[in-house]
Formats: sequence, C-alpha cells, structure tokens
Amino acid sequence: RRNDIEVLPWPAQSPDLNIIENLWNLLKDEVGPLNHIGPNQTDELVEIINEAWDRIRRRSRALLRKLYVSAKKRIQECIAKNGGHTKY
Repeated sequence: RRNDIEVLPWPAQSPDLNIIENLWNLLKDEVGPLNHIGPNQTDELVEIINEAWDRIRRRSRALLRKLYVSAKKRIQECIAKNGGHTKY
C-alpha cells in the first residue's frame, strides 16, 4: 500500500493466481528432460538449471509484465468459477 500497489484479498497460496507457478512451469520446460543426469551429478544438474534460468531471465521483463497484467483476468475467472480450477 505504501508503494501504491493494490493489495488483493485473496488466498496467497492459490495456484491459479500465483504467477510463480507459471515461472516454475517455464523453468521445467526450459530445463527439459533430465534422464541423462544421475543421482550423484548435482553439479551438472545445478549448471543445467542455472543456464535455463539465465535464458528465462533474459526475457523476464516482458514475461513478468505479461504474467502480472494477467492477474486481473485470473482473479475474475477464479471468482466466476467460485474458486474452482481455471485455465491458468
């Protein structure tokens, strides 16, 4: 409120409204299959994930803006579905 950001009276844990869920899915898609990584190859796994996150970050400003702007539609759809699942 101090920064003139409208605070929404909605559950903070609602996956339909939480844009971080979209980012996790994008990261998962960007990382791709990890079948070639063994249980003791943590350095390789961390490197793959960091590289994928860097690729996402390069385009993050537009991506985050798009997700943020979609929040109003997400809320409206969630209300219309009485808290049920949405396409988001």
